[in-house]
Amino acid sequence: MFAKNSTILAAAAVALTVAGGAQAATLGMFTHDYGTGSGNVAPVQYGSGALNSDSVTVADNEAPRFQDNFDLSSVSGTIQRFDLTLTFGGAGPSGIFSLGERWQARILGSDDNSSADDNFVTLYDEASPQTITLSFWTDFGAPDAFAHSVATEMFSFGFAENTGSGWPYYGADEFDLQSASLRVVGEPELTPVPLPATMPLLMAAIGGLGYAARRRRKS
Repeated sequence: MFAKNSTILAAAAVALTVAGGAQAATLGMFTHDYGTGSGNVAPVQYGSGALNSDSVTVADNEAPRFQDNFDLSSVSGTIQRFDLTLTFGGAGPSGIFSLGERWQARILGSDDNSSADDNFVTLYDEASPQTITLSFWTDFGAPDAFAHSVATEMFSFGFAENTGSGWPYYGADEFDLQSASLRVVGEPELTPVPLPATMPLLMAAIGGLGYAARRRRKS
């Protein structure tokens, strides 16, 4: 009898899961291939003369400095994380203890007048294409880049250069960015499941439990 009741309860649980469950999925995918070539785009902000045929040159001394956005207004559902993938060259050292330029991706927070709430991630040439993930967990402390992007429906990013001056940090402080892709991951909006699809199973489960209770009372 216990096994039979367990089977009925399991069937009811499956019905409820089908009716109300949701799995994380890709809610949106956006890609910017930078340059002047066919199909390529320019970022919303970059220095004069920095756009190449298949890349954009990000330079420390350029004004304005590179910045680009991904419009999230077409995304529907509950956003759980952002995966920003950057393809680049000449941005970082060949190893964590190596000398050389040290560029960082900078995902912008809510305060336009401060960098304290931005999220910074060091770029490494050997990691290109390098993926940077932002979620609720990356907002702990001062940064609020994830929450700001969700609230404004706009994912904005730029770069910061963190190299010392003089010897041994010789060389031009610039790198080439070929592309940026943003994957938005979360729970899609649920499509209501018609009641007839699960109601018979639920009713059978409830009826089975009632029948079992009556059998126990008679015995």
